Amino acid sequence: GGMTPDIVLRCKASGENRIYIEVKSTQSLGYSRFDSQIIRYLLHLLATSESNSSSGGQVIRRAILLAAPPSWFAANANHDAWTYFLETYSHLASRFGVTLGELHLSQEAV
Repeated sequence: GGMTPDIVLRCKASGENRIYIEVKSTQSLGYSRFDSQIIRYLLHLLATSESNSSSGGQVIRRAILLAAPPSWFAANANHDAWTYFLETYSHLASRFGVTLGELHLSQEAV
C-alpha cells in the first residue's frame, strides 16, 4: 500500500526491523480506525520478525510507537483511532513481545 513508518530501528544481532515509529503533526492515521496504518504496522512487524531471535546476540525488543504533540492525541478522531488500537491490540502485542507506546512531542519538535 505504499506505507512506510517514519522511523525504523533495525537490530544488528537479529538482522530484523524491531521498532517502528510513526510521527504525526496534524494529519490523522491513514485509513479507518479499524484498519489504520498503525494496525498494519503492528501486523507487519509480527509477520516479519521473531519474538525471540535465535541469533544468539542481544536482540532489542519489538515496539510500535506513535510520536505526536499532545494536541494530536487530544483531537477526537485521533484519540478514538489510537484508543481503539490500544484497546484492541494491546493483549495481542503483549503476548508476542511487542511494546505499544506513545511519545508526546513539543510542537517545535514536529
